[in-house]
Amino acid sequence: ALMNANERVLKHGITYKFKTAPVDPYDIFRGRYVAIRNEQSMAPLTAEENKKLGQKKRIGYAVIAVDQDGYAYVERLVAEKPQTENYFKTTIGYSYSMTADGTRYFKFPIDRYYMNERKAPQAEDVYREYSTREKRDAYMLVRVLDGEMVIERLMIGSAPIEDYLK
Repeated sequence: ALMNANERVLKHGITYKFKTAPVDPYDIFRGRYVAIRNEQSMAPLTAEENKKLGQKKRIGYAVIAVDQDGYAYVERLVAEKPQTENYFKTTIGYSYSMTADGTRYFKFPIDRYYMNERKAPQAEDVYREYSTREKRDAYMLVRVLDGEMVIERLMIGSAPIEDYLK
């Protein structure tokens, strides 16, 4: 049987841990998924890469690096597909949103975690609690392959969020 794109990424992609940030508690609950937000929303874009991107083209690539604690982050934004495996396709903010230090907003490809709709409301409460408290130990396990990203699990510490539900 032919694998769909998501299955291919999940089977062959490189696994990364991205830290999440609290979501707006007033964001109304949507039923079958938990709204999630990547902790990082800006990354460096050099003047040269900005020129290559031009005024019109806003689709670029986010190059992934991993910190000493094993968490992934976007090291820099580039206009053309990198030769490395560790990147994902993204939309980059307009040039007027460029900050003095040369960082620019980018869109993280994942903002929801689908699950059983009876469990999702409780999961959203658990996620909100663990992503806002001091420990901030909520993160997503994602897989990346050829610029595509698929979420595998939403984690709290070392366990999947499902383990926290009654």
